[in-house]
Amino acid sequence: MASELKPEVNAPAPAPALLDLTIDNITPNTIRINSQSPNARLTYLMARLVTHLHDFARETRLSTDEWMAAITFLIGCGQISNDVRNVCGYPVPLCLSAALLTATGIHPAL
Repeated sequence: MASELKPEVNAPAPAPALLDLTIDNITPNTIRINSQSPNARLTYLMARLVTHLHDFARETRLSTDEWMAAITFLIGCGQISNDVRNVCGYPVPLCLSAALLTATGIHPAL
């Protein structure tokens, strides 16, 4: 009987309450949806990624066609990746110089 009182380890967390979607709250809504990870660092990184990506889309007035071109590029990279050649793991981040920022310590320490 005591085992019935223990919460199920793999029970999903309750979904966060979402706001009525508008152009003004799409970023906080997306962050709420992505906030379900038990890993606090991953939750933080995803929140920052979503915030920057949404800011980029607003700043550049990114069109649907431009967004789809970027997604098609990333999907194509994934499709040509395999156990020997990981296109998404090396060449794509290299083109964006993100790996250099993390590997060289150019970013300020936290």
